[in-house]
This record gives sequence, C-alpha cells and structure tokens, in this order.
Amino acid sequence: MVTVTQTPELIPSSHSQPLLSEDDLVLGDYLERQVVARKAAEEEAARVFIAEYTRRMNAPVFPQFSNAGEFFAYIIDQGTKRMRLEEDKEFTLNQFSLYEYQQLASYFMQDRATFGCKLDFRKGLLVFGAYGVGKSWMMRLFANNPRQSYRVVSARFIAEDFRLNGTIYQYQHVFLNDSSGKFFGQREIGLCIDEAGAESERASYGNRSNVIAELIQDRYENRQLRGTMTHIVTNHTRDELKNAYGPRVYDRLRQMFNVIEFDPDAPSRR
Repeated sequence: MVTVTQTPELIPSSHSQPLLSEDDLVLGDYLERQVVARKAAEEEAARVFIAEYTRRMNAPVFPQFSNAGEFFAYIIDQGTKRMRLEEDKEFTLNQFSLYEYQQLASYFMQDRATFGCKLDFRKGLLVFGAYGVGKSWMMRLFANNPRQSYRVVSARFIAEDFRLNGTIYQYQHVFLNDSSGKFFGQREIGLCIDEAGAESERASYGNRSNVIAELIQDRYENRQLRGTMTHIVTNHTRDELKNAYGPRVYDRLRQMFNVIEFDPDAPSRR
C-alpha cells in the first residue's frame, strides 16, 4: 500500500522580514538624510558657538564710563601718560583749559548734568585759540572716545595731498577702522581738520583750489559727515577764517559746529 504524504503549505512565519515596498525605501532614505542633516546642523551650531565664544574672549576690552566725570578722569590719565612719553613733561590743566576739557568730556558722553554741558550734541566742534594754548593736543586726546572717534589731520597735509594727487576723495568720506582694537571698536571714524586757515591755495594739474573750503562744503552737504563726524581746529580769529574761506563757507561753519574758544589770555604751553 502506497502512502501519499501531503506537503504542507508554506505559511510565512511571523518572524520573517517582509519585503520593503518602494514607498518604504523612499521613506527610509528620507529619514536617513534627516539624521545626517540634523547632525551637520548641530556640528555647525557648535562651531559657530565656539568661534563666537573665542572672538568674545579675545576681543579687546575698552573702558566703560557711566558719566562725563569718569571719562574726564580717563582723559587726564591718558594725557599724563602721553605727555611723559612724548615730551617728558607733566600734564596739567589750568584755569584757561579746565572748562574746555570738561565740556568735551560731557559732549562725548552726551552728559549734560555732570559739568553743566552747553554744547549741542548734534553738531561738531570748532575750536578757536592762539598758537600754543593746547587746542590740537586737546583734540588729539579726545580723538578716541566712546561716542564717535575721529582722526586728526592738518589742513596743510590735506592741501598738499591734493597738490600731489589731484584729489581729496578720502577726506570726503568716512574713514574705516581696520582694527577692532582701536577707536573703541567703532567701524566708521570722523575727521578733525587741524590748523584750518593755515593752508594756502593749492594747484593740481593747473587747477587752483581752496581745498579746505571745498572740503567743508562737501562735508556740510553730506548728512552722514555732519555732527560728530567733523571737527575743526584753527589759530585764526573768526574774521580771519571768514576772509580765508569766504562768507558762504563761514556761514556753513556757524551751522555745523559748536564754537569753543580758548581765552585770549591763555598762556602758551610750548
């Protein structure tokens, strides 16, 4: 007798791996890319955090002032150090300069209360005074300030620059600070024209020009360069400055600047 054995049907085991559909493969690939992208984003965020932390740790620390009195004390300290280093002298303020220094400290801190500042914070500074009373020295000390730093350049140098190069382009725009360790970290730097009126007309390629008068007019017409971006120091009187630049430019001076005038009896510091 022949026994016939029935072959059992192959029933898939519950533990066997089902075949993945095309949709499953697409979803898996998407999830894998999401994991890779998230990891890359986390690594980039960590890199940015470390770079910013390092930058802040290595950034120069500039002094902080809460009022004009503190800034005034800082200026006196800087003046003492510079005077000893450059001229081997002691730096002192007398009755003819104390008020001016206090006013400038107030101006650059925009603090009216400490020293009773009477200057308009929206305008620049026009400093009058005789030779040797310390006008230029004062403006050089205040050139680095927490509000709006500036470069001091003599009018003669600007006029000579025009004679040699035929342009004053660089003085018709803001100066850019290329170092985070200078000028209280400010990016844009103003201009202080020293000894204004002492320059004479300069010729470049046959063209004669009163360079400083034109520069003042240019900076007046550019709103970005008005205010604390432009200052002037002069040994001339008001009438002499008016004769040097003409009534139109002199009228611009009156509109652009606070006037600070050293006492005619102030002694020379030289």
